[in-house]
Amino acid sequence: MGIKIGVLGNCDTGAITTSLRQLVLEASVTPLALKGAGLSDYLDANLPDFDLIFVNSSTYVASGGQDVDPRVIVYPQITFRPFHPDCCYVWLSNNSIIENYNSAICVGCFVRGLSVEQTVACFNKEVYDYLGYFSRWDDGVKKLKHDFELYNVDFVKFFLKAKRSGVFMHSINHPTKDAFTALSALLAMKTGASEDALDRPVFFPDPLANFGWPVYPEIGEIFSAPGAYVWLYNGKYLGLHDFISAEFERYKSKGLTREGVRFADACFQDKLDALLGIPR
Repeated sequence: MGIKIGVLGNCDTGAITTSLRQLVLEASVTPLALKGAGLSDYLDANLPDFDLIFVNSSTYVASGGQDVDPRVIVYPQITFRPFHPDCCYVWLSNNSIIENYNSAICVGCFVRGLSVEQTVACFNKEVYDYLGYFSRWDDGVKKLKHDFELYNVDFVKFFLKAKRSGVFMHSINHPTKDAFTALSALLAMKTGASEDALDRPVFFPDPLANFGWPVYPEIGEIFSAPGAYVWLYNGKYLGLHDFISAEFERYKSKGLTREGVRFADACFQDKLDALLGIPR
């Protein structure tokens, strides 16, 4: 009988479970979920049923990053911004987060009182260049490399395989199937699988294809990748103008103000002010 493997992740649990079932045929692989339990208590209760449990680093860090049993292997959350530099999370002054992804430009223009038409006009090559959207690659690679090395997963092998597929992210933190299978092959090797796991095909529908962000045409151009201003929004496909209109309605309902929002890029507000000629 093969080894028993558990996979405790987030949106990646299904993809990694399915990949490991095909890459480690002799193993029994089970998807797991915390369901409100603390990581330490959960592992104490469930480790007796498994030979090995893979834990996503975001789950691990959110639970305090405590020492874990040797049978627990933490793997990196794949986060990579260069393909989608305008996609972001935005926090409110009370430290709550505006649900789902946001366009930094869209939020920034809304809280400055720009119209939908004026905001549409900000989606262009010159604005992206000024905001540094074309120069995110090196920092993105550096951060991803750090995350992989922190959890002792071979970044070079992962990145070579992932980037051969082209745009390997659906959004800043939703990898494509190709990225998932590359990571899963490296995890399979930690169970004793040979290195040819990296070259083996894995079959399953791309689980996050409908939970992404578009590659803007000007961004896609620098990566020799197709791009489009098309968002899947509440079950409908929207172009740029309709997307911004829908987002403005959402932001109106939340009463967003310039002082009441915070971006991960602490300098973004000042950059946008300078771009638009607005005094600080």
